[in-house]
Amino acid sequence: MYHTYSETRFTAIWILLVFSWLTAGLCHASTIHIASFGATPDDGKDDTAAINAALATAGSDDIVVFGLGVYDLITPCNEDHHLRLYDKTNVTLRGAVSDGEPATRLLRHVNLEQRETLPQIISIRYSKNITFENFILDNSPRHCTAGRVVQKDSEGKWIRVQIFDGLPMDEGVGCSSANAWESIEPRVLKRVPSLTYGTSPGNWTIHDAENRIMELRNPEGLSFIDNIDVNEFMSWHYGAAGKNQLDFWEIDGLTLRNLWIPNSINAITNIVYSKDVALEHIRVAPEGGHLTVGPRDAFHLSSNGGYMIIDDVDIEGVRWDPIVFRSRYAIIADKTDATHFRIEAKAQVRDIPAGSTLGLWSSTGDLEFVEVGSAMWSSSPTKGFDIVTTEPIPTWAGLGTELKISAHMPVRVSITNCDFRNNAGVDVILFTDNAVLSNNTHFRTMYPAIYLGSNNSSAGICGSHIRILNSTFTECGWENKNGVSGVIAMDNVNVCQTAKIFDLDIQGNTFKNINIGPAIYLRDLDTCDISNNTFTNVLATVEMDEGTTANVNIHDNRDGDMAKAQIWPESEIYHVGKPTPGR
Repeated sequence: MYHTYSETRFTAIWILLVFSWLTAGLCHASTIHIASFGATPDDGKDDTAAINAALATAGSDDIVVFGLGVYDLITPCNEDHHLRLYDKTNVTLRGAVSDGEPATRLLRHVNLEQRETLPQIISIRYSKNITFENFILDNSPRHCTAGRVVQKDSEGKWIRVQIFDGLPMDEGVGCSSANAWESIEPRVLKRVPSLTYGTSPGNWTIHDAENRIMELRNPEGLSFIDNIDVNEFMSWHYGAAGKNQLDFWEIDGLTLRNLWIPNSINAITNIVYSKDVALEHIRVAPEGGHLTVGPRDAFHLSSNGGYMIIDDVDIEGVRWDPIVFRSRYAIIADKTDATHFRIEAKAQVRDIPAGSTLGLWSSTGDLEFVEVGSAMWSSSPTKGFDIVTTEPIPTWAGLGTELKISAHMPVRVSITNCDFRNNAGVDVILFTDNAVLSNNTHFRTMYPAIYLGSNNSSAGICGSHIRILNSTFTECGWENKNGVSGVIAMDNVNVCQTAKIFDLDIQGNTFKNINIGPAIYLRDLDTCDISNNTFTNVLATVEMDEGTTANVNIHDNRDGDMAKAQIWPESEIYHVGKPTPGR
């Protein structure tokens, strides 16, 4: 039996939730000015200790106020972070605003030689109703640069790039997360693979300091040399390093609002084991001639609960995946009786509270939910939870039965009014249930713009009840994800294999200039409606793997040649838009 949510009940809960967020902190609020603790913007002095002193005094319903300008974070308070807010309730950290945009810059100072141990800008944990708003989150120096290709070796052993004015020219740094950009304005990703990923092919040297020309040389040859031409642009990072820029753990009610992140040196943030999270009016985009922001993910959301709202978030120039949602699989490892059994999670799991549910899959992919009466963690004989349920589990459930843990996935995900541009990864990776993605724009996303299913690290599930609505996808998806090609693509690559994506609607979207692979690729899926979409200059509209898909309804689409929709048997499927023998 599949359990669906009630839209009426959701609306009522949603109104109450938004009201609670809007009113949180309004009662008995007092204001704490960090200037009173000695933090002065724009003086170049270390403000870390003064800001931490102000944060330590914050009590319930307090607002910690920052002034307009740059606060320098030079000496971290420990090896993990510069700023810290732990065990707080109803606290707002509020930066200054200019013309509606954030005007307080938290500038983390970084040592090039010691960046492997780089601490976070701020860590907020174990708290309730926290708001973090009106900040620019930046690094000095930025470990990335960009320029115009002026010369390349005919034998492919070196390339020379004239660095844009104002960007760094650092001798001896690596060439990681490099990308090619078209020789046009505004600058857009070239539709080729990333030039470098993982290990750098060498270190840069300054070839001509006066003319700002740097050279990358490898005597064995640069494998990417044919994917970029003279007069095109090239960007690169020196390598992902240190901890993520921001850290949010175990927060019940978190709002991130009116932020700008022009640079990160690893991923921007993890939001983990939290509940009721809102990301509102956030811009992740480079400045000052830079073409990229960071070499890793932007927002990584794992094992969260409650309602996840992402609205008016613009992300450009991320090397990997802008938004990632992960949940948790587990299996029944031992069974005492119909209400008492042991589960082992396939990735790290925190507490499983009474009243939450477990969704169990039968061998045929049917899903039934049972309520948890109690869950006790133990590490013997292996790490897992001893579960007692309030009702018997299905008779077919036994050793090896796969399940998902509702306590470690949101009640609802909403991603709306967002703009994704020139990202060299997947814009949205969605491994969770009950999600609506609507009114978004995806432009020149290197990999699938939206990827559903699961991952092989066992930290993601095949989701149910997913809507992709009224969005635009332009020139996306020229590289594949896990061997799967498509602008909206899906696959179950987890060790848990019985699960399928269930109840997917793809409606009212526009696909433009998709000439590598299909617009939509379906796999490991049961029940899907594809309707009222517009396909313009699209190589293939819909492709599916008939061995793993069922109940697909394609109708009322426009401008596309629906005769291009193809079904390939599993033995012939090849995930770049056309069949080839084997896989």
